[in-house]
Amino acid sequence: MSVSEQSAADEKAIRKAELVWAEDWVSKDLDRIVSHYADDAVVDIPGAPLRGIKGNAAIRSGIAGLLGDRNVSLTFTPRGDSSDLLRSGTFSLSRSNPGLTVTGDYMAIYRKLAAGAWVVARQRVVRRSFDADPIPGMNAEGLFLP
Repeated sequence: MSVSEQSAADEKAIRKAELVWAEDWVSKDLDRIVSHYADDAVVDIPGAPLRGIKGNAAIRSGIAGLLGDRNVSLTFTPRGDSSDLLRSGTFSLSRSNPGLTVTGDYMAIYRKLAAGAWVVARQRVVRRSFDADPIPGMNAEGLFLP
């Protein structure tokens, strides 16, 4: 397989993995959601128990906290112009406890595992809007202050 063919195959695999990841969030299946993250992934999602956390166990715990809210909803839409390793798009996170909806942009950096699967190595979300009071410690751009 040529380099360009491999690159095209990798891009196709990442796009497919991202669509499945979005579907897994809709299904609210914790194991399936967490399977999309590398063991040492770093996640930073404002308005969620996923702020600046590192490692699969911490990510699992944070996502489990989100899924404990039966009304939680996270959707994201990839942009078509992202590269095959860096993906970006828009997201929407809704929670009922506390009641809030946050929308914004996300970025995910993918890593290819030895087995060939692509997983999220780094994820960053920047909020664009709130329908509730700002989260303590978050500035106007949706970034958490040290």
